[in-house]
This record gives sequence, structure tokens and C-alpha cells, in this order.
Amino acid sequence: MKTIHILINCYWGSGMSGGDRRTIEMLRRWNNTSEYRFLVYTTHDFARLLTEEGIDKYEIVYTDKEKNGKNIIVEYFKRMAECYRLLKERVKTNDIIYSSTDIMPDVMPGCWIKKKNKTVIWEITTYHLFEKFYKRPGNVFTNFLSCQQQKASISSGVKYADKYFTTSPIVLNYLEKRCKSKKVYLTDCAVDIEAIDRANSEVNGYDACFLARLNYSKGVLELPEIWQKVISERPGAKLAIMGKGNKEFEEELRSKIDNMGVSESIDLLGFMSSEDAWSVIKKSNCFLFTSHEEGWGMAVAEALTAGTPVVAYRLPIFERLFPEGTIYCPFLDIDAMARGVLKVNESYELRASLGKNGSEYIRNHYTLNSMAQKELKYILQ
Repeated sequence: MKTIHILINCYWGSGMSGGDRRTIEMLRRWNNTSEYRFLVYTTHDFARLLTEEGIDKYEIVYTDKEKNGKNIIVEYFKRMAECYRLLKERVKTNDIIYSSTDIMPDVMPGCWIKKKNKTVIWEITTYHLFEKFYKRPGNVFTNFLSCQQQKASISSGVKYADKYFTTSPIVLNYLEKRCKSKKVYLTDCAVDIEAIDRANSEVNGYDACFLARLNYSKGVLELPEIWQKVISERPGAKLAIMGKGNKEFEEELRSKIDNMGVSESIDLLGFMSSEDAWSVIKKSNCFLFTSHEEGWGMAVAEALTAGTPVVAYRLPIFERLFPEGTIYCPFLDIDAMARGVLKVNESYELRASLGKNGSEYIRNHYTLNSMAQKELKYILQ
């Protein structure tokens, strides 16, 4: 029997990224068979997340201790070493190693095994390409390390991986130019349409809401600036911010909200379950998304599925994947984003039209079952 070794080794903190959600939904739909079985190499925190999602059919191989240290770089190196050790004990001829991201704890253990055992099939997923470190918001040193690790991971993948997967047509073009002798697959992303439809819509509504991990690349610190302009034209307008970040970033966000005098107009709801978050989105007049870089845009797709219009920066990937239901604004144009929010809130007809068109588009193009089966087909072939 062939074993598919799934590496989900870089989960940190709490919350859930779009990539995390995609991986969870695929695991929910995959099953062990008489021909192959899955081994999931992951952290205690992600294993708990799987349990909360009702996924308990896989054998878990833990790559960290129950309690992690505070230094993410040190912990990532520990996880890489432990994952490599565990793989060496378990991988057999013609097994498959599936790196669920291009972050080093997912990539390097697979790469090291592949270099030692050429019969192993190593497959890697890349969702999006980071901007140059000096263009990304936030700490320059942290951004430099993030960009360098992705560069090293992609270089290792190009040299040693047997297959490359991506959900982004932009990344596909980038990889095809570099992976001349390797197979690069454009896979799918999708949303849980039925679960979103079941979500309660009786919660109190907001003029706009935001959902993502709270960090610099999501443009979170631009939200108070946008909202200050919104309430200058629409007093009493309320914004919900859903998501969690590290303690220092959350304190910086709260400080900026207070300093800009918008604390009465913004509710920080923290981490919420998917169902609770969808309930807030469904009842909001628009979904305000300030992200600077995305591989696909799970949060945007979920908002559109719920029938909630989106106001977002004009990222190339968004325009290709979500042509309906969204008002796109020039990148980093705070005034335009505020005008977009006001425009949606001031016109019921526009709001209804955008919501209907966006929801129909997602429902016709992005379903979870087809996504999971397509990915598994590519993994096995």
C-alpha cells in the first residue's frame, strides 16, 4: 500500500488562513483506501483544529511539543528537524510526500528525503509569491526573512520536486518558466457553499466587516484610516474586524484605532469560528478587504458566496478570479476604499445587484468536492 505523507508543519498561533481552510476541506473529503493511506505530519495546535472541525480519520504524526516556544524561527527549525527524522522512519519506496505550502517547515523535510531517496515522489504547493521585502508593510527584517525563505523553498522545489501545484494562474506562469522538466498543475480553490448557506443571518448587521489574520500584509492598519473617512460621511457606521494576530500587532492596531478616534465605530471581534464569521459576513452590507497579496482569496470568495459585496484593492489575482460582485480600488488608495464602502451602503439596488452577481459566480465556478477530487487526482497520477 502506498502512503501519502502530508506535511502541515508551519501552523502558528491561532486563527486560520485561506490555505489552512483549503487543506482542511480537502482532508475532510479524502479517505484512506485499500490502495493508499494518508499520514498527516503536523503540530498539536493544527491537530486540535482538525478535531474541532470533526476530522479524526487520519493518523497524526506530531512534529512539535505540546507547548511551543515563543521564537518562531527557532521553532520552525526544530519542526523541520523532527519532521525529517519522522519521515526517514516511515517513508518507503514510491511513497508520496505532499508539502501543503511552500513555507520551509513544509518544504525542507520533503526535499531532504527526496535528495536521499529518488524513488520518493515529492509534491509541493505554492499559493502566491511574496512582494519584494522592501515593498511589504511591517518589519523589514521579518519581511526579508519571509521572502528569502520562499525564494529558497521555490528553488528547492524547482530543483528536486516531481510536481508543483498552485491555485493561482499568475504563479502558474511563473513556475512554468522555471520548471521546464517538471509538471506544474493549476489546481482549484473553493468554498463550503452549503455551510455558508446554513450560517445564521440573524446577528446584528454592520456597515462593513473584515476577516483575516491580523498582520501587516493584510493591510489591517489601513482599516482605521478608511473608517475614519467613512464615518465623516456616514456618522454611526460600524465596522467589524474578525481575526487574530500576535499580541504586539493587536496592541498596535488598538492603539491606532484609539489615536484616530474611531474606537466607538470599530468592533474587534477576535478569532471566530467559521460559522460565526459567516453569520457576521452575511448580515453586513459589504466586506472590506485590504489585503496586499493573495494566492487566491478565500475570504473574498466566502463573502461573495454569502451575497455580500466586496470592496478590495485591485490585485491582479482578484480581477482574474472574481470578476463579479466586487468594487475594486487602486492599490493603497484609502480614499477610494472609503468611497467604495459608502457607495455600497448608500444604494440598496447596487448592494443587491453586486451580492446576487457575486454569489452566482462563485456557486457556478468553485465547489469543494470538485476541488478535493481534482487535487487528489493530480497527487496520485
